Amino acid sequence: MTSMSVKQHKWILIVDDHGAIRNIMRERLLRHLIDFELKIVEAHDGLQACRKMLYQAFDLIITDMKVPKKTGADFLHVVQGSQINASTPLIVLTDRPDELHLDNRLHHIQVLKKPLQWKNFLSNCRAQLELGKVHSRIPAFLLNPFIETAETFATQLGLHVRQELPVVKRPHADMLGDVLGVLYLEIGGVRHHFVLGFEQSLLDFISSRLFKDAKYARDKDRVTREICQEIYKHTCDIISSHLNVTTQLNGIEIFRDHREPGYLELKRTRGLTIPIRTEQGVFFVEAIAGVKVIKAQAA
Repeated sequence: MTSMSVKQHKWILIVDDHGAIRNIMRERLLRHLIDFELKIVEAHDGLQACRKMLYQAFDLIITDMKVPKKTGADFLHVVQGSQINASTPLIVLTDRPDELHLDNRLHHIQVLKKPLQWKNFLSNCRAQLELGKVHSRIPAFLLNPFIETAETFATQLGLHVRQELPVVKRPHADMLGDVLGVLYLEIGGVRHHFVLGFEQSLLDFISSRLFKDAKYARDKDRVTREICQEIYKHTCDIISSHLNVTTQLNGIEIFRDHREPGYLELKRTRGLTIPIRTEQGVFFVEAIAGVKVIKAQAA
């Protein structure tokens, strides 16, 4: 289990068309918010920022209201409609805050007047990063490595992968995939839950490629557990390389029957599903928010 003193890894998107301003923001954030491990991504216009948000989860978005190719207001509406970043805190920079009329459906927004007072800017960045309870959100530092590892796993099997747009998993909606592997993780004393869902055709292909023993390959529960353990292991390697921490795997549970009590408990949850399409079928990385441990079996 991770020590509570370990720094939290945070992903920040900075949107500004002036490279010098982006550089100053990056340098000051890295210098002053040293109690976080920051991963900073930059975009020089609204269109580039929208593209980065499609497949990347962020813990904070900082944007100027005047950016090329998409107005600041249009960009904020894209954030609002984003499947993966709709609840991400935002800091909006403008030289005319009194003239800024934001849609009242846009939440988690802090407006700062330019020119920036850097002490105030950094204080607000810190506050936005700390908004909300960790266990009620899907942290970017876990979601992004899981997606990366799942894609790498498929690529190493000779498959061509295409990540599709994220889909919100709403309470009482079915999980995606014919066979599900649920991973119960703990990091920093906080529980996180990820589901790897597989279409049957893809699972059959993986089984034939990884396991020469036909009897073993036909045991889909065992195969799914092996895949989950492999993806978990490499995900932890990525997390540890950034955070210098270890995670604890409390268990893996396999579901094939949608009538099982554990599966029905999963259906009640909310979360986010990232489909990854291959020529042999689709698998799904599903991040679940706020689910209790159902019946965690030994991994």
